[in-house]
Amino acid sequence: MSTPRSVDLMYAQIHRPSASTSKSSKDTVDFLERSRSDDDRTWLVEKWRPRVTEIQERSLMQLVEDFGIDVYRTGESIPTEQYWL
Repeated sequence: MSTPRSVDLMYAQIHRPSASTSKSSKDTVDFLERSRSDDDRTWLVEKWRPRVTEIQERSLMQLVEDFGIDVYRTGESIPTEQYWL
């Protein structure tokens, strides 16, 4: 019997709220309870964007870059391609 890959285990849990959902907004909890489509996950990734200005995002990303972290880029919500699974 083969052992499931870590990625498979992550995907199996993708629609289950974490134990920290008490810290999530009602919109997020409702979304997790009703959403079953992989396409819907974009909202979870992008929901922070309206609350952050371009200047704030650039400032944060400059700080991240100063620490040598190259996973994310300004204006992008997903990791750079080299980190895709």
